[in-house]
Amino acid sequence: MSPIVNWLHLSDFHTGKDGYAESQMFTRILSHARKKVADGFKPDFVFITGDVADKGASDQYEKFCDEFLHPLLEIFGGDIQAKTFMVPGNHDLDRRVNKAFDRIEFSKLREPYFDPTESGARERKMLVERFRNYIDHDLTNNAANFEASQGAFSTRASVNGVDVGIVGVNTAWLCKDDQDEGLLTLGKPLLEAALSNVEGASLTFVLGHHPISWFTKEQQRPIKSMLAHQNCIYLHGHLHDAWSEPSYGDGDFFLAIQSGAAFQSREGDPWRNGLLWGRADIEAGTVSLQSYHWNTNHQSWVLNTDPFSDLNRKGDWWEYRLPSSLKPIVGGKPTVSHPPGGWEILRGSDLEPHLAALDSAQALAFFDGAVPGWSTALSRSIPRREIVERIVSPFRAKNETDTATVTLLTAAGCEGKTTALLQAAYEIVKDNSEWSVLRRKNDLRPFNIQELVPLLAGNGKWLVLLDGADQSAQAVFNFVASGQELARGKVSFLLGSRDSDWLACDADKLAWKSVCSFKHELLFGLSLNDATKIVDAWANFGDAGLGELANVDEQARAERFTKLAREEAKANSAGDSGAFFGALLGVRHGSDLIDHARVMLDKLGTIEIPSGGTLKDAMAFISIMHAEGQDYLSIPVLARVLGCDVGKFHASVIRPLGQEAAATTTSTCVYTRHKYIAQAIVQVLENGYLENIAEHFQSLVKAALSAHLDGAFIKGLHSWRYDLAEHFHKTNRPLLAIDLAQTVFDFEPEEPRVITNLAYLHRVSNEPQDAVRIYREANLITENRPFYHEWSLSEAECRNFIESTILSAYTLSDQCASSRPTVDDVKGCIATIGKGFRQLYNAYLDNCFKDAEEAIMSLRLIFAPVRLSAELRQFREKVDKRRATEYALDEALNLLCLGLRVAMEVGANSAVAEAVSLKGNLSFIGVATLARNKSKA
Repeated sequence: MSPIVNWLHLSDFHTGKDGYAESQMFTRILSHARKKVADGFKPDFVFITGDVADKGASDQYEKFCDEFLHPLLEIFGGDIQAKTFMVPGNHDLDRRVNKAFDRIEFSKLREPYFDPTESGARERKMLVERFRNYIDHDLTNNAANFEASQGAFSTRASVNGVDVGIVGVNTAWLCKDDQDEGLLTLGKPLLEAALSNVEGASLTFVLGHHPISWFTKEQQRPIKSMLAHQNCIYLHGHLHDAWSEPSYGDGDFFLAIQSGAAFQSREGDPWRNGLLWGRADIEAGTVSLQSYHWNTNHQSWVLNTDPFSDLNRKGDWWEYRLPSSLKPIVGGKPTVSHPPGGWEILRGSDLEPHLAALDSAQALAFFDGAVPGWSTALSRSIPRREIVERIVSPFRAKNETDTATVTLLTAAGCEGKTTALLQAAYEIVKDNSEWSVLRRKNDLRPFNIQELVPLLAGNGKWLVLLDGADQSAQAVFNFVASGQELARGKVSFLLGSRDSDWLACDADKLAWKSVCSFKHELLFGLSLNDATKIVDAWANFGDAGLGELANVDEQARAERFTKLAREEAKANSAGDSGAFFGALLGVRHGSDLIDHARVMLDKLGTIEIPSGGTLKDAMAFISIMHAEGQDYLSIPVLARVLGCDVGKFHASVIRPLGQEAAATTTSTCVYTRHKYIAQAIVQVLENGYLENIAEHFQSLVKAALSAHLDGAFIKGLHSWRYDLAEHFHKTNRPLLAIDLAQTVFDFEPEEPRVITNLAYLHRVSNEPQDAVRIYREANLITENRPFYHEWSLSEAECRNFIESTILSAYTLSDQCASSRPTVDDVKGCIATIGKGFRQLYNAYLDNCFKDAEEAIMSLRLIFAPVRLSAELRQFREKVDKRRATEYALDEALNLLCLGLRVAMEVGANSAVAEAVSLKGNLSFIGVATLARNKSKA
C-alpha cells in the first residue's frame, strides 16, 4: 500500500468575536470531525494557521482550548496532540503593545532583526511581546520558539514510513493595521534556518498565516525560492476562502494551500465558515484536498466546489501534483509527454499529418458546423481565409523590445474564429523548430501559469493558444506584465474570444500595449475572395457539399454567399450569432433547416451519456435557451439538470455535441452552433417529439438553484431567479412566467424579492387574488420597501382598500426600513394611498378619510413635475374654489397618520396588521426631508 499522510487544516477562528455563534461553530466542526473519523478518515496531523483569537486576549485562548481544541484532540485520539501545530495570525497579537515600531526598518533584509541568534532575539523582543498571550496559552508547546533565538519552530515526524518535516513561521511579526498587504515578513533568515533542520524530508509542510503576496516585494522571490528548493507545501489562511496553487521559484516547485475561515460570520451572512482536509500519496506523487463549508439551508457541512477547478476533481477530492513530482526541464527540447490535464503540446512536425485531405463525411460535418480540430482546420480541403495572414504577421515580425507577442482574434459566435486560430498557429510554428504550441483543449479550464511553468521553463519558445480567452485575460495580462524571464519573449499568446464576452469582462480596458506587443484582429463579415475559396471547397464534395447552392449558377454562388452574409450582419446587429454561419446555413440548408434539425436530433438520441439520458436531452436544454436569446446556460446548470458529473461533463457531453455540429461553448456558457439551429430544434421538439418545453425551463431553473444551494458558482443567478420569468411575461407567455417564478419561490420561500416577483406576475396576469394569498401566507417581516409596495397594489386590485392604503403608507414610513425612502418610492406610493382614502370615504363617509385624501393630494403637488397631471389640476381648481384644502407639509403628514389610525380601527386583515407591525403612529421623517429638499431645489 502506498504511504499516505492525512491532515486537517484549520484557520481563522477569531475566538471572542461572537460568543454564542462561534461556540455553535465549534460544535459543528467537532461533529463533522467525528463523522469523518467514523467514515474512515483519521488525520495524522492537525494544522492551525493563525487568527485563533480575535484580539489576542487570554480568555479567548482559554475558550478556544476548552471548547474546541481539547475536544477535537479527544476525537482523533492517539498521539495527535504531539502532531498538532499552530502559528499566529494578525489577530493573535495585542496591538496596544509597542505599537510605534517602524516596520519598514524591521523588514529590511540587510538588518539583523530576524537572525536566528540570541542577538537577533533581543533585537525583535519588542515584536515578541505583542504575542505574549498567544505564546503563554499555546497547547502545542511550539509557540515558545517564537520568542527564542530560532524565532520559528521546526520538527520531524515519521508517519506510515514517511519522513515529514514541519516548519512554523510567524508571518504577523509586523502587522499593524488594515494596510498590512505588501509590508510583512516571516523573517527570511528564520525560515532559512528552520528549513535547514528538515532538509531531506520526504514531505515538508510550512505553516504561516498570510499568503506570500502579503510579504514585502524584496522578500517574496527569496522566500518562494526557499520553499521551492525543498518542494514544500505552504499552508496558510487569512483570506477567509479556500484555494490551492502550484507555485514556482528559482527552477523548482512548491504548493500553496489556503484554508477557509473556521469562523468569520453568523448564519445568514454572505460569508461561509469552512475547513480543509488533505492527504498526500507519496508514491503516486499527489496531494488531494477536500474543502467544506457550512450550509445554513441544509444545516450541514457540504463540499465546497468553488475553490478548486473541476478539472482537478477526482470524485469528492481535488487532486494536485506533489511539488517533488514536478521536475523542471533542464536543457534539450521541452518534454511533451505529460502536459497538465486539458492541455496539449504540438510542434510543427506533429501537425503536418493533419494537412491531409478530408473524406466526405469529415468535410460535410465540418461544413455543417462541427467544432474544428487540427485535422479539419489544417486539412488542405479547408481554405485559409484572409484573416489568417493578419494573425500571423506579428509573429513573423522581429520583436526588438524582448516582450511577449499577444495577438487577439475576436468574433461573434460561429464566425470561423477557432478554425482561423488553429490555422494561424500552424503557420507560426511550421518552419521554426524553436517553436512549440501549448494549446488549451478545454476552454473551461482556468489559465494558471504556475501549472505550466514545468513545460515553459525548458529550451525553445512557446505559443500558448487560448480560445475562449475572456476569462483568462487578466491572468495572461498579469503574466506578460510581470517582467519575469518567461514573459520576456520566450512565451507568447494567441487568444480567441467572442467579442461580446471580451467586452463583458472588461478585458479591452487592460493596458495591453504597455506590457507586450499586442494586436487585436476582428473577424467580421465575408469578403468575396474568402467566399469564392469556401464555395470552391464545398464544390469539391459535389452537390452534398454545395447544398442548395448546387442549383445556383457557378459564377453567382460566391456572390450569393457574401450577399446573405451582409444581410445576416445587418439583421443581427447585436452580434450574438455569426453572420458567416448564418449565411452558410442559408445557402446550404435554407429550405430544409427543419429537416436538418430533425436528422440531428434523431442521431443525438442514439448517443448515450453517463447519466442514462442521451445527447438529445442535452441539446434540448441548450436549444430552448439559445432560441429565446437567454445566454447564461452554464456547464454546472446543464450538468445538474442532466444528472452528470461536472468534472467529466466536457468529455462526455460537450465534446461529442461539438463533433456532431450541434453545440459550442464559450469560457462560461453553452450554445447551439447558431440561433437558427436552436429555433429549428425547438420546432422539432414541440411538433415532432411533442416535448413540453415549459417543463424543460422549469427543470433548468431547479437545476440552477439547487446547484447554487450546494455551493456552485452559477453564472446569471439573478437571471435564473427573475429575468427568465420576466422574459416570458414580456413575450406574452404569462403561465410559463408564473410557473418559473413559482419554482424559484419553492426553493426560496422566505426571500422578499422572490415573493414580490411571483406576486407581481400573478397581478399583471389578472390574478391579483393569488398575489394577495401569497403575501398573506408569507408571514414575513422585512425592510424591503418594494415588497410592501407590490403587496399594496395587489390588495388594491382586489378592492381591499383598507389593506392597500395601510401597506402603501407603511412602505413610505420610517418604520418600514432604516434607509430613507427615495423620490421614486414616494411617487410610486402616494397615488395608491390617495385612491385608497377616496374609496374609504365613499364607503364610510368619515371626514378624516376625506382630509387624508386631500393631504395626499397636497403631498403629490410637492413632488409633481412642473406640468401637472389632469387630476392635480382639478385638485388645484377645487382648492381655488374652496371646495378642497391644500395643506402644508407637516399638517398633511399629520392628517395622513390620522387617516391611517382610523383605517386600522375600521379593521384591516390580520396578516396585513401583523406584517406592518403597527404600534402607535407611523412617522414619515424621510418623506418630510425629501419634500423639503424638493421645495428648495
